[in-house]
Amino acid sequence: MKNLSQIFPVSRIVTMWAIMCFFGSTPVLCAQGQAGSDLNMVQKNGRTKLMEAAAWGEIETVNSLLTKGANVNMAGSGGVTALMLAAAVGYQKVAEILLKAGADPTTKDRQGRTAADYATQAGYHEVARLILNQPGSAPLQTGTPNGPPTGSSSVSAPPKPEPAATNTVAQPAAGSPEPAFTTSVVNGTETSALALAFEAKMLRDKEQYDAAIQKCNQALRLEKDSFEALYYRASSYYYKDEFDLAIADYTAVIRLRPLLSTAFLYRGLSYLAKADYDHALADLNRTIEMGVGVALSYHGRGIALMNKDQPDQALEDYHHALKLDPQDSQIYFHRGLAYIRKKDLDKALADFSAAIRLKPDYVRALYNRGRVYEELGDTTKALEDYRRILSFTQDPDTLERYTYLTKPGKNKPGIKT
Repeated sequence: MKNLSQIFPVSRIVTMWAIMCFFGSTPVLCAQGQAGSDLNMVQKNGRTKLMEAAAWGEIETVNSLLTKGANVNMAGSGGVTALMLAAAVGYQKVAEILLKAGADPTTKDRQGRTAADYATQAGYHEVARLILNQPGSAPLQTGTPNGPPTGSSSVSAPPKPEPAATNTVAQPAAGSPEPAFTTSVVNGTETSALALAFEAKMLRDKEQYDAAIQKCNQALRLEKDSFEALYYRASSYYYKDEFDLAIADYTAVIRLRPLLSTAFLYRGLSYLAKADYDHALADLNRTIEMGVGVALSYHGRGIALMNKDQPDQALEDYHHALKLDPQDSQIYFHRGLAYIRKKDLDKALADFSAAIRLKPDYVRALYNRGRVYEELGDTTKALEDYRRILSFTQDPDTLERYTYLTKPGKNKPGIKT
């Protein structure tokens, strides 16, 4: 498990940072369910609880809040609604739920933009079409493709979570609380630590990690406590497998923003990569306690628990992770390993097969399914899996196993983790 960036796909949760470009406010996850809190109260960050849940893509929370009577059309800072927040980061399912609950697609923020405008500017055209197909929906504002609508400042559209991020960041809505950014002149153009940090984010998404780190360093020279620059530098170190440096930066981010769940999440995964399971569990527990029930947090905690020889607890986390993301082949794979630890080979076989259906070239799943077949006495099926692996890669463990099984006699099978 050397490279966690391969084991754990980037979660869309990090796109919460993109919302900051739109609304000029800090994306801090507020604790939910506090006693006496007003369901529709606009909090210090300019949003209601429903807006927060929509922005984070928390489908269960959105449904729960709507059931409890949350106002789906409540406007927060800058005239922004929950539908606009969901559209800005491309959460189509959340947008569908909000629209079915009566979200008004014609509502405009203080700059005259609708939810469809937000989706279009961010490049989420399917979400924009969904909103535009609603009865009475207003037409899109005209402007440059994927850029700001006519009449707004040409600063840039929010970065997408995909590597093909756009090169531009949208103007914060009028009336939004804006941080006091330090500016300087670079190549004759005034820039800010925030702008440099988002340039770093785009470089990171293109896997240009060294360039992203340099851009973050430049931002931090302007503003030593720029948590955006620290965050993107931390994630760049994370994807370079420089986990000590990642942990140091995530710790600095947490000092500045103690409720930022993604910092705890990825610091926990960094500890996990270093086999520091106690610290990994502490951070991943904190992430889950903060109400961020993403599959990644449960998946990572399950791996840590397995390495602490707690397969029963690990299985519970893998079950939960798969409920949240049933299309993640890696969760099935790791749950299969947990079942092997429990000596439940039939369930292990089923999970490895599920992983392979989702990812046909999943070498580790194929290999371990082959070893389980060997343990169950089905050498024919084991050889089929080994041949399948060798058809696209000369994996040395598979080659050794295949060579041995094609000769008289069998070795005691083992499991490749």
